[in-house]
This record gives sequence, C-alpha cells and structure tokens, in this order.
Amino acid sequence: MFPYSINDSENEYVRPFVTQAEESRQLARIRTLEAQQSDKNRYDYKHHDVSYNPGDLVWVFTPVRKVSLSEKLLKRYFGPYRVVQRLSDVTYEVGEPSPRRRKRLSMSSVRKSTMTQRSKNKS
Repeated sequence: MFPYSINDSENEYVRPFVTQAEESRQLARIRTLEAQQSDKNRYDYKHHDVSYNPGDLVWVFTPVRKVSLSEKLLKRYFGPYRVVQRLSDVTYEVGEPSPRRRKRLSMSSVRKSTMTQRSKNKS
C-alpha cells in the first residue's frame, strides 16, 4: 500500500502501522459503499419519472436575484410555456411557436403546469 520498503530492522516497528492503515482503508471503503447504497435507496423511494408530451403546459425555473430583495420571496418559475418538442428523455424544447422564442431545457428546470387551456384563455 505505501511506497515504502521495509528493512528487517524496521520491520517489527512498521508492520503494525501498515496493517492498521490497510484495515482502516478497507473499513472506509465498506462504509462508503454502505452510505452510497443508503443514498440510492432513499433517492429511488422518492423519485418518480416525469415525462412531458408536445403541447403540455409547463413552468420554467429561472433563478432571479435582485439587490435588496430576499430571494425566497421572488418568483422562481415563469410561464406557463408550451412543450414544443421532446429532444431526449430529459431535454425538452419549450416556448412559443416562433423558433426565436424557444428554449432548450433540462427536465430538472421544468414543472408541470396545472393551468388548463381553458383557464389560460379566460385571463
């Protein structure tokens, strides 16, 4: 494990340190794997797959920061925007029919809109 050559005179003194270091490394590896498995189980339990179809209304996350205003009180999601095209499992093109007004976004920054087409026309 260590880039260290052990002489016969130092062998008895160094051997316990090398053994303890190797045991500690193995224990750290085991604990890391256990923690990773625990995190994976927690994520899998809470995660649910989300998929959007072209035509769906979605809200888009856009971080906003303004001087002298608390971030927690600012709007974070803007929209609703219409899903124009699904580019991959996690990437969508949203926006208006005009290609200049479209954005390509990851699914992590998009939330499903509860607003229906009917309620959008009323406002």
